[in-house]
Amino acid sequence: MRWLALLVVVLAGTADAKMIKPMSPRNPGELCGNKPTWDKVMTCLQGHGTTTLERVLPAARLVRVVQGKGERSDAHELYLYVRRDDRAWEFAGTAPALSMTVLGFAPHTIGEHGGYRLSLGQLDVKGVFLAGKGRIPVIVAEQHSVFCSGPGDDCAMATTHCDVIYRGKALWTFRGTLAFENGAIVDAGDRSHGGPECQPEERIPLVWSSK
Repeated sequence: MRWLALLVVVLAGTADAKMIKPMSPRNPGELCGNKPTWDKVMTCLQGHGTTTLERVLPAARLVRVVQGKGERSDAHELYLYVRRDDRAWEFAGTAPALSMTVLGFAPHTIGEHGGYRLSLGQLDVKGVFLAGKGRIPVIVAEQHSVFCSGPGDDCAMATTHCDVIYRGKALWTFRGTLAFENGAIVDAGDRSHGGPECQPEERIPLVWSSK
């Protein structure tokens, strides 16, 4: 379980809704999971990079780890840990952290599945092609929601907001409303003004085990 094990609502505009998949066979989040105390989790993570405790809940923690000094997206991660009944801390999922700001972190339940919801804001500068102007620099502002039910399950991310800004004006935009049905997130919204950048997936599977 990689790109985040939590139920999350993310701030996003151009990012596609998608399943959060593991980035490597054994990332720092997995390697530092299943520790008897939180201090041992943090000590382990600090051995893998610059570590920041982003959010704290009574039975959950969200940690940012930046490996190395580069800007590779796979070196910037958010790791979710949950406290088990025996008080030990278990790795529960991961989400991308590059260009991401954590806006919210809270327990969340969908049907009978309890987990966590993470809200992320993303701001990027990138180049896009615009007819008559060629390639131009734009600001892409997004809001994403990531939903995770806990250890052993994949997390899912949906984009609720997307704006592509050029010289102070919106070129493309999208606003989505999330619903849950038949084991999936439904990201409903008008995509006709989204252009090529703001076209998130309309349906994102929730791959959760029976609990």
